[in-house]
Amino acid sequence: MRAEPIVVGIAGDSGAGKSTFIQAVRQMLGPDRVLTIDLDDYHTLDRKQRKALGITPLNPGANDLDLVAEHIGLLKRGQKIRKPVYDHTTGTFGEPEEVAPREIVLIQGLLPFYTPELQRCVDIKVYFDTHPELKLRWKVKRDVEERGYRVEEVLLEILHRLDDFRRYVEPQKSHADMLISLIPPYGGLEPLEIPWALIGERREFNALVSRLAHAAYGQPLPLRRLPLDCNGQEMEAIEVLGALEPLSALTLLRRLGDINGLSKVVEDVREPILPAEFSQILFAWRIEYARTADPLHRNA
Repeated sequence: MRAEPIVVGIAGDSGAGKSTFIQAVRQMLGPDRVLTIDLDDYHTLDRKQRKALGITPLNPGANDLDLVAEHIGLLKRGQKIRKPVYDHTTGTFGEPEEVAPREIVLIQGLLPFYTPELQRCVDIKVYFDTHPELKLRWKVKRDVEERGYRVEEVLLEILHRLDDFRRYVEPQKSHADMLISLIPPYGGLEPLEIPWALIGERREFNALVSRLAHAAYGQPLPLRRLPLDCNGQEMEAIEVLGALEPLSALTLLRRLGDINGLSKVVEDVREPILPAEFSQILFAWRIEYARTADPLHRNA
């Protein structure tokens, strides 16, 4: 059992669905055990300053990544931090807040393992690779409904950020231990509410995919194991091609190993479990597996 917190970094573009995904995983793991940190709080420029300079929040120069690494180190040593606060509604900074470490620290944002120092201090590096069709719709919906933008403004901002996304955010795939991808069925637009899901693991990191494939062997389930190229990095992946019946999901979890009673998440479920929901459960299992493993061999 790990004595220090386990730090999970989830990288991905704005509007990719990271926050929604992570909040669901946090509930599964137990909210009191999980600290979530949004790296947007570590922006160094407010919205007006970025606009005046013509710089996007995806640019590493617009983020205090050294402070992120320092704060991760303090949390792993069991110390509190004074975390900055960025208000997306106003585009300005609020008063810093004191944050205490917990068993599991989920750090999500644009650049959580962009630098070598961050790569060293983040225990599980995850790239959230949502299909562009989903990402576009989710970002427009969020920024209009929650952040006060007009649709035209969001679309222009997406175009303005595209080069920086490709230059700074997407290359983090090469350092990822895991990849999570949500995909609309058959590449079409409908129904976007029930996407396919895919979870990949770096081969030397592999614990979930190999065990899940073994647990599912011989059962008629909407799961497929396949090789995956992630920016030149070889991975093994499980593709979730459809909804799972609750009993099937429960059986798979128990065969994987019911770490910390995670199967309780589906014990009382009566409706089919959608691919995105099942991928959340599997991700929660992978975190629990890493947390309970010997720290020197957590990638085994």
